[in-house]
Amino acid sequence: MKNRLLFFLIDGISDVAIPELDFKTPLQVARTPWMDKLAECGWNGLLDPVEPGLACGSDVAHMSILGYNPKKYYRGRGAFESMGAGLEMKPGDIAFKSNFAYLEKETGIVKLRKADSHFGNLGPVFCEAVNNIKLPSFPEHEIVVQYAIEHRCGVRVRGPRITDTITGTDPLKDNKPLIYCEPTVDNEDSRMTSKLVNELSDAFINILSEHPLNKDRIKQGKNPANSGIGMTLGMDLLKVPGATGDYSSDFNAKAQACIKNITSNEYDFGFCHLKAVDEAGHDKDVNKKIYYLERIDEMIGLVLQELNQRLDESYTVVVTGDHTTPALYGDHSCEPVPFCLPKEA
Repeated sequence: MKNRLLFFLIDGISDVAIPELDFKTPLQVARTPWMDKLAECGWNGLLDPVEPGLACGSDVAHMSILGYNPKKYYRGRGAFESMGAGLEMKPGDIAFKSNFAYLEKETGIVKLRKADSHFGNLGPVFCEAVNNIKLPSFPEHEIVVQYAIEHRCGVRVRGPRITDTITGTDPLKDNKPLIYCEPTVDNEDSRMTSKLVNELSDAFINILSEHPLNKDRIKQGKNPANSGIGMTLGMDLLKVPGATGDYSSDFNAKAQACIKNITSNEYDFGFCHLKAVDEAGHDKDVNKKIYYLERIDEMIGLVLQELNQRLDESYTVVVTGDHTTPALYGDHSCEPVPFCLPKEA
């Protein structure tokens, strides 16, 4: 009998003791009967996704959890985000994870690192506005911009002599100056690449600031999205209608996709990434974090009930997280995450 593995990774699952919850975490308070059932028949514990004391990003954590040492293989988040958005990467390309952000042009201050989370209608339009732009100083280089989800997009640069030995442009906090790219090693290719990135950043700001939709947003009292900042593993990326990676994601559709594919003859391993809990942590919304933990538990329950009816195959279901996103802080922190491994498939 063939054993198949289905891996649920709940982004930002962990938290800290919250006073308004009688010093419990959202996961302790949430009603999660299906995850409780898994815990009753499994090994449970806490793990540091990468190493103790490291407040890591999802990309680093996922790489480590899937068995790849980030210290050896990690080359930045840009390539992951760009491939996730559908961009092909080749040796020699560089890529950036970019946010549509609100930049105050007069001061150079990034007022908001994400102009708006609900960006499904505007994101593709703004990406089209800056896709395939030509930089006057770098006519041989190709710039491709692809919308991903929410306020995010992938940016790929292809051309001669580009290198990843440069700094990013993301200030990492709101109300901080936009950082200009600099070389991290002293050679001509690094200096050239940093100059290219700065020219690209300026071009994005100028184009997006003049976009009619941004001017409409200003008239409506909304923040313009006028800056792109912060500019695999061989798995198949399955497209699931309604899976948006935010609060509006269709968890039932994800459940059905898990069932359909893990029970097919094509796959014996499935990795399901669930994002909404992390969004609630970043938004400092304790109640919303509890709500989405409960919604995800219902989704896992749908999958478990279906798999339990299939006696001709053996299935192992694993549940864990990638990092802590405390609703008190609104950002990643270094606490370990829970895991549940069943004793028997």
